[in-house]
Amino acid sequence: MFLITGSILAVLGLMLVCCVYCNRNSLETAIAIVDASADFFMATKRIVLVSTIYFIISMLFFLLWIAGQICVMSLNSFTKGHGPQDKDMVWTS
Repeated sequence: MFLITGSILAVLGLMLVCCVYCNRNSLETAIAIVDASADFFMATKRIVLVSTIYFIISMLFFLLWIAGQICVMSLNSFTKGHGPQDKDMVWTS
């Protein structure tokens, strides 16, 4: 059983090597594009800084929104539910 499994994996590995070898021009182009984009990002660190600041501001806005939702929900009344720790919220206007 191990010999059959090993043979199948060896054939699949050879097929992968053949695909990589036959399409090496496309692979080299893709590597060059990734390398050029990495060089661009390293040269313009402001892009990373702007994205990070935008993420932080968005997270702060989201957390403030969640806090507001919790405050609005706490204005409603809660009744005992079916289980020992279960609470049902009754929406009031």
